Amino acid sequence: VIAIATILRNQTYGIKQILWKLVVMAILVNFGLVIMSTIFNFTDQFTNYFLNQISPATTDSEGVVHTNYENFANSLAGAFNPQRGLSLNSADTSKQLEGVGSNVGSLLVPIFSLGFTAASLIVIIITLAVFVVMLLIRYVEIAVLAILLPFAWMLWVFPKTKDNFDKWWGEFIRWTIFAPITIFFLWLALMTAQGLSTATAKAGIYAVPASIRGFFGELFTPIISGILNEIVLVGLMVGGMIA
Repeated sequence: VIAIATILRNQTYGIKQILWKLVVMAILVNFGLVIMSTIFNFTDQFTNYFLNQISPATTDSEGVVHTNYENFANSLAGAFNPQRGLSLNSADTSKQLEGVGSNVGSLLVPIFSLGFTAASLIVIIITLAVFVVMLLIRYVEIAVLAILLPFAWMLWVFPKTKDNFDKWWGEFIRWTIFAPITIFFLWLALMTAQGLSTATAKAGIYAVPASIRGFFGELFTPIISGILNEIVLVGLMVGGMIA
């Protein structure tokens, strides 16, 4: 193509404009996987860092080391704290029931608590399932991009096909940084969960705004407080995947 374009005196595909790109492509195509793995490993270091912050490796009483991957699900479940709903029918709740129809409240609070616990478990399952599926898609996407890498370098040589080379890099960078960004938002959600749990424990029913307490009544305040916390956590996790 370069030879014919030079004979026809086509400046766009002539030897001065294209030959050096052809030489560079012929060299870099041999180091494509090295370049990919370097970038990929760099982002994986960030992923492992935030993953270790979420669930550090631990050693049990028998000396068995449990990696951060094994502790990840437990940390996520602890952040959502699905059993919180089952503990709402406590002494504190009984005090709140006084004077607000304790007979009705004694019936409704366990029902709403059970529903809240079931909803929390469903959210945990969906969040983990989506995260796992996205990681599998990421694995396949990067494998396909690695196979197409030589063609991407070849398309970089010619001006009319250079957009496909840019598209390849865009896809590679997008899927490569997906894991560290998502893990970062998961870490942020877990840190937020700890902060919300501490604040709620100190403030009690006053952790919920007065307007919401007035609308639903103090009977359902613990449940509303838990639901609001769950919405914040889910929002951060879904936001991480979207980002």
